[in-house]
Amino acid sequence: FSAGATLAMQICAERAKKNQLPLGGVICVAGGAREITPVPVLPVHTHTHASTSTSTSTPTSMNMPTPVLIMAGSHDEQFTPSDAKEIMNMYNDAYAYANTNTSGTNENVNRKQQQQDNKPASLFIAQGKKTHCMINSQEETKAVMEFCADHMVRRMVAMEEQGIHELSPGVFGR
Repeated sequence: FSAGATLAMQICAERAKKNQLPLGGVICVAGGAREITPVPVLPVHTHTHASTSTSTSTPTSMNMPTPVLIMAGSHDEQFTPSDAKEIMNMYNDAYAYANTNTSGTNENVNRKQQQQDNKPASLFIAQGKKTHCMINSQEETKAVMEFCADHMVRRMVAMEEQGIHELSPGVFGR
């Protein structure tokens, strides 16, 4: 919340800068880092498929930034919706990857072009929320739960032993 959200985003940026594994996700309520040093271009591993002789570039988990949900109130005067949108755009723009093509030369690929629908930061504006405060509505709670369902996925060996191998987003009526 607020200053803690700023710290959480800065930790995410530092982990990316050091090429450390990303966190499962961070939820920033009424706050976020207003300045992030752009991460140096990180290598993307190229995989050659023997059966098709084609090469594809995919980021590994070490290359990926931590997913972030930024939440703000529509009438919050301390952390405004425009502040939240600016911070989201800054976080999304801070990550670029080196793409090694089949000829072996490097070209920079902006994350937005690489994964248009899978940006690391997303935004939720709570309509009608007037104060600078923690989440306190059903809509905000739903946004948090959806973010967690989409980003904080971990293996559960006990469930796998029972024959349950994957729970996909939307499986519970979303």
